Amino acid sequence: RFLYRFTGIEIGLCLFCVAAIAAGLAAANERAAITNFVIMLAPILMAVLLVQILDSQSKIKLLLICIAALGMVSAYESANQLFVTNQAMIDEYEKAPQTLLEPLGITAGTSDHFQFEHRLYSKDVKGFFTTGNSAGSFAIFAAFAGIALFLEKFRNRKSDASGSRALVTCGIAVAVIIFGLAITKSKGVIIASLIAAAMFIIYLLFGNWAKNLQKNYIDSLLTIGFSWVAI
Repeated sequence: RFLYRFTGIEIGLCLFCVAAIAAGLAAANERAAITNFVIMLAPILMAVLLVQILDSQSKIKLLLICIAALGMVSAYESANQLFVTNQAMIDEYEKAPQTLLEPLGITAGTSDHFQFEHRLYSKDVKGFFTTGNSAGSFAIFAAFAGIALFLEKFRNRKSDASGSRALVTCGIAVAVIIFGLAITKSKGVIIASLIAAAMFIIYLLFGNWAKNLQKNYIDSLLTIGFSWVAI
């Protein structure tokens, strides 16, 4: 029997939907408003759906493996762009510019032409995404999925017969994903990854202490509340 699992974002999601509908009705371009609303709503609904689906450790592990694998594929494509594709495209463009401009419907001397050349000569490493920032952001996501798998294998390395081999595999996957993140050369992504890594390390070192502190804090508030009611 299906049992809905509350995520904690339902109230915020309802308020967001109400605000989006009101804004859409007042928008000059309703089609664009609906498109933007759907684009913003889709990942939120996906998060709610994942909470309902991921009801076991095996399903969670399978999702982490898929994310880490996609991160490795994206890193490979980014490396291919860095070492081969970007320069090859520049060489082809300099030999015959129209062979690249005509299929895209770009006219020489226009602003679209200027933007095309800017993107081309910037040698942006973006994997399968539209920008390097997007590729780097996904790399952070995939890296932490790989780290979660690595830590799980590290903790169970003695009880699992294939623990050492799986541990090395997870370590290589994390290294490849981090390499893919680094070659995007996105300053924002690199800074964000360092902050995320620092927060993760702090959680590993002081997570239990923070949980105990939170529990003691809540117990103290409850004690004060009951005492106030009794008085």
